[in-house]
Amino acid sequence: MRLDEPIQVEAVLDGRQRLSPRSFVVGGTRYTVHQIGRRWDDGEWQHNLVMSPDGQTWDLAFSGSLGAWRLKSHTTPRGGRLA
Repeated sequence: MRLDEPIQVEAVLDGRQRLSPRSFVVGGTRYTVHQIGRRWDDGEWQHNLVMSPDGQTWDLAFSGSLGAWRLKSHTTPRGGRLA
């Protein structure tokens, strides 16, 4: 798994018309979104900090201009980061 590569994300529009990820595929593994935390927009990407059921946190970012999702960061429950 590498950061900033395209990933597959299943998302829905929430009540505020924001994309809300429900599941995603990274490295051939499908993860379910257990919880959505912080959300922010950096001008190019709409970030969604999500947690999978096993406690991993993922920054899933969507670019409207590219029409693509990317994995921007990933942290394991023990605080390990992938690059």
